[in-house]
Amino acid sequence: MTNFNDCVRDVCLVGHSHVGSLYTWSKNWKENGMCLINVPIPSDSDYCPLNVTLEEELIREPKPFKYQAFWANHEEYGSILEDVWNQKHDGNGMDVLYCKLKSMRSALRKLNAESFSHISSRVERRK
Repeated sequence: MTNFNDCVRDVCLVGHSHVGSLYTWSKNWKENGMCLINVPIPSDSDYCPLNVTLEEELIREPKPFKYQAFWANHEEYGSILEDVWNQKHDGNGMDVLYCKLKSMRSALRKLNAESFSHISSRVERRK
């Protein structure tokens, strides 16, 4: 360990200060890695901005669907439910149920976006 510390000191590496959460969510809690950097500091200032970008492919998984009970109080909920449930689908009973639930999910997401999104700004506009 002494050799490593001597090497870090000899090549003027410094530990990069951490900003944000100690952990990152990615299927499991994972501790953020540490890095050492060598940044020449201008002689007239001890502040030197640094922007580090690590290239990594970001895979966004779809948000899980969660039914919100307040949707049932919306005036269009009954007609949406009836329209979706009356759609004809081919297949056995489980396939039909799956297709209807998938259609209902899409319809409820649309209802949510149109009627319940940006609640805070809507309240401000009505004041």
